[in-house]
Amino acid sequence: MEKDKFKEIIVILIFIGISLAYYFYSEINSMNVGKNTAGTNNFLAEENNFLSENKTAEEEKIVVHLAGEVQKPGVYLIKIEKRLVDLIELAGGLTKNADLDKINLAAPLYDGDKIIIPTKVAQSEQIEFIYDSDYHVINPGSNDQRININKATAAELEKLSGIGPGKASSIIKYRNEKGRFKIIEDLLEVSGIGEKTLEKIKDEISVR
Repeated sequence: MEKDKFKEIIVILIFIGISLAYYFYSEINSMNVGKNTAGTNNFLAEENNFLSENKTAEEEKIVVHLAGEVQKPGVYLIKIEKRLVDLIELAGGLTKNADLDKINLAAPLYDGDKIIIPTKVAQSEQIEFIYDSDYHVINPGSNDQRININKATAAELEKLSGIGPGKASSIIKYRNEKGRFKIIEDLLEVSGIGEKTLEKIKDEISVR
């Protein structure tokens, strides 16, 4: 009887030993898996942050074409918050023939812009050139009477054919929320303005 009892005790101890060994083995494996997962998550998080920072840095720059009376005319990549004076500095500064009275050094820059620094000429030789949105000369020697939809007040917009208070308000709201109009066709994105309305006013408006 005592031998049987002893055997039972031995069997129980062996069972307990095996159970404890399995328990500790499982715990160690779980810890290793957790560490590996955490490491992987940290790596992915760092990679996402890197990509996000690069994307942000990329989005903060714009491409602008600077021409006319500057030392190094050309296409420049510049931070979006910079002004015309910064772009001119990037281009090596103005030439001695640049007419400072006709440019606004504090003007903001926009992606895709082409900025022409005018030449200083004698009063008798001065001719005012009017450009369209692609910078083609459309009316030399006269004043541009078109309404600039990027600067016009509601009252000025209402002078346009078919533009009442409601549409004028929509134009200003769109401009404030989405930014300046780059081409006159951007007006089609404004609520209430369609092809027919644009056709009526396209010769009366400008974006510059």
